[in-house]
This record gives sequence, C-alpha cells and structure tokens, in this order.
Amino acid sequence: MSEKKPDNARSRDDTHLRKLVSETREWMQAEGIEELPLDWEAIAREERALWWRERLRQALTELAGRRREFADSIAGWLKQLAEAAESQAAAALEVTLDAAEQIGRVRSEPAQACLRSDAAMQFSYAPTALRSKLGVAENEEESVGLFISSTIPGARVIADVNNRSLTVEFWEPITAPLVVLVPEDQALATRVAEVVKADDTARAVFDNLQTGRYLLSIYSLAEKGE
Repeated sequence: MSEKKPDNARSRDDTHLRKLVSETREWMQAEGIEELPLDWEAIAREERALWWRERLRQALTELAGRRREFADSIAGWLKQLAEAAESQAAAALEVTLDAAEQIGRVRSEPAQACLRSDAAMQFSYAPTALRSKLGVAENEEESVGLFISSTIPGARVIADVNNRSLTVEFWEPITAPLVVLVPEDQALATRVAEVVKADDTARAVFDNLQTGRYLLSIYSLAEKGE
C-alpha cells in the first residue's frame, strides 16, 4: 500500500485561485476594462465555506466506510449522508483550538454551506455572565457559542483549548442526534460522539483533540425514520 501523502490540497487550491485572479486582471487591463472594487474578504469566506462542504462530504464517505464501528442504524444513516446530493446538517459550526493564542473559537459563517436548506440556524456568542459561570476567561468571548435551528430547540458549544476538548450541550431533548467532528487536517480521523443524557440536558464530548480547526455538524436521525 502506498504511503498517504500529506494534505496540501487546500494550499494548491489557494494558489490556483490566485493565479486565475492575476490572469483575469491582466486580461482586463489589456482590454481596457475597468476593474470594479471587489470584496475579497467575502470571496475568501465563500471559498472557505465551500471547502468545508467538500471536506465534510469526504469525511462522511470515510465514516460510511468505517460502518462496522457503529450500530446498524448509525451506519445506515452515515451511508445516506455520504450519498446525499445536498448538505443535510441541522447545525454546523467551525471550531478552532488555537495553540498559539491559547484560545478556543466557535464560528458559524464558515460552515454555512454545510447546512441543510431548511436548517434556519441562528447563532450567537454566550453573554459575559454565562461565560463567567462556565469559568471561561474574559478574552475567550468566542469560545462559547449558542444556537438554535429548525430541528434543534437550543444548544451550547464550548471550545476548551486548555483541556483540548469540545462539548455540545442540548438544552432540550433532540431525537437520536448524530454529532460529527471533522478535522481540517485529513491526517486526523473524523470522530462521532455519543450523546449522553444527564439531568435536563444531553451532552456530547470530544476530548483529547489536537489543536487546529474542525467542522462540527449535527444531524437528527429521526427525520429519516431511523
């Protein structure tokens, strides 16, 4: 079996995009076409979102290939997700464990392209009082995210860089949730967390994580009759 090459696909894509932009500008100048201002940050964000969507598709295909690791109902649903023509996540977020700055970040915008069309997800950061109650430092205002969607009544996501962990807490019951964590680094394995009920909440925890970026996506199995 040949050795797996390191993941440099995104770097190649960025280089290719810059080359296309440069060539287009040269052509416009040669043709005397005025270049209108472009929001390059918005373009970069869109590219990032589309990259995550493709990365998620690849990761779900990988999980479907590992179906023997999961219960039959989960394995069957992973196969359906991998083969779906459109994104099926009820919620999706980009999570970063930043080793250099020693902070965690939770962001919704980079993951928008991974949501199902009717997800209607709404996202905000936790208020200061809640972060203080959770023992989160003042400079980590982006480490605790709150969201709701059309099928998730409410949930909290905590990116803990100190403990190298990610926790998802559901405030109200959600039927048969599937919680998937996809690393940006393709050398790392995609993980599925078990949702454990405790008191009035249900919780999924990913621990022993490497620092870096991840895509968190959540699905409701009951919607497909599993």
